[in-house]
Amino acid sequence: MERKIIVIPKELTDLNSYINAERRHRMQGANIKKRETNVCVAYLKQAINKGLDIDHVKYPLQITFKWYAKDRRKDLDNIAYAKKYIMDAMQKVNLIENDGYKQVQRYTDIYLVDKDNPRVEIEIRSMSDGT
Repeated sequence: MERKIIVIPKELTDLNSYINAERRHRMQGANIKKRETNVCVAYLKQAINKGLDIDHVKYPLQITFKWYAKDRRKDLDNIAYAKKYIMDAMQKVNLIENDGYKQVQRYTDIYLVDKDNPRVEIEIRSMSDGT
């Protein structure tokens, strides 16, 4: 399986923001999760419409996240929490059947700064290809 790259052209809600919303009211946290997952679904569908092949996914996968933040104000673990939204969206669009041990064996996070173009780039590769 060739590597697949998907771009979500925005910063997603971080863990601290999600926790603060949960503290205000439990439904605020649920609303954030739903909204951010739907944003990811929209960009995944857009990638599929532009030719992202979702029919030949071979497990287990290695998924690399390149987190481009607009600045260095957020802690890295708070940024990477958005992985939850992305993985749930991947399941919703049937890109992956699940995000368990059988399907995903390695996550890699790379953190960069791009003040003019914050985004997330997701690279999906099959580990069975010798990579």
